[in-house]
Amino acid sequence: MDTIYITGHRNPDTDSIVSAMAYAALKNALGSRQYQAARLGQVSDETQIVLDRFGFQPPKLIDNVRTQVRDLDYDTPLTLSAAAWCAGCWLQKKTRFLLCNPLLVAAALVIGVLSLFHIPYQSYALGGDFIKLMLGPVTAVLALNIYHQRTILREHFLPVLVGCLTGSLTSVGSVLLLCRLFHVEEALTASLLPKSVTTAIAIAISESLGGIPGLTVTAVLIAGALGAMFAPAFAKLFHITDPVAEGTAIGACSHGLGTAKALEIGKLQA
Repeated sequence: MDTIYITGHRNPDTDSIVSAMAYAALKNALGSRQYQAARLGQVSDETQIVLDRFGFQPPKLIDNVRTQVRDLDYDTPLTLSAAAWCAGCWLQKKTRFLLCNPLLVAAALVIGVLSLFHIPYQSYALGGDFIKLMLGPVTAVLALNIYHQRTILREHFLPVLVGCLTGSLTSVGSVLLLCRLFHVEEALTASLLPKSVTTAIAIAISESLGGIPGLTVTAVLIAGALGAMFAPAFAKLFHITDPVAEGTAIGACSHGLGTAKALEIGKLQA
């Protein structure tokens, strides 16, 4: 969290300097934020004598309090995120390069903008509640596609069921095995277990197991992005030509992002 500076008036005298220092010390003792005394001008000889007498250094000098880009309260997650996603989709269509996945490109662009303009992530995330709010409904909408494919699901019910069950067990089992092998702590294991589940559900599972939601989201994004990028290549490598088998495999390992990729390959895969 950013430091809050406490100052007196310009061309400060002794009482202005001492008051700022005392009030900053009081606020630090009472609150959870970080406060620091500062001054808006040079220290007079009289004030310097007082500070030297009691063993204090002069407060930090602030030469201007002009508004900077990083001080502005941006409410741009929707516009910035949407623009970055569109740029990622455009780049992928133009290049057809595996690493130009829209999610990876969008994440890189957002990070770049925040870094370039020194915008704190907290400011960027202020308007992100709407995106988080839509995670649940968007996940539920995936059921609509299942309903549209109900005839195919009835015809291939057993293979789809076995494929989803095998994929889920493999995902959970591989995480548990690797975490036990490398003696990973329980909180980290709980955070990685739901990596192949769509984000809204993965966060709920992680929290119920005592995991770290932020780490879970990262694991979900990585699993989804890798699956979306490399699943089609693996299908060709292992000569998987059946669209139902291909769609089940992609969905089992890379959840919603895999579903989006499967839609690009064909409606039956999705």
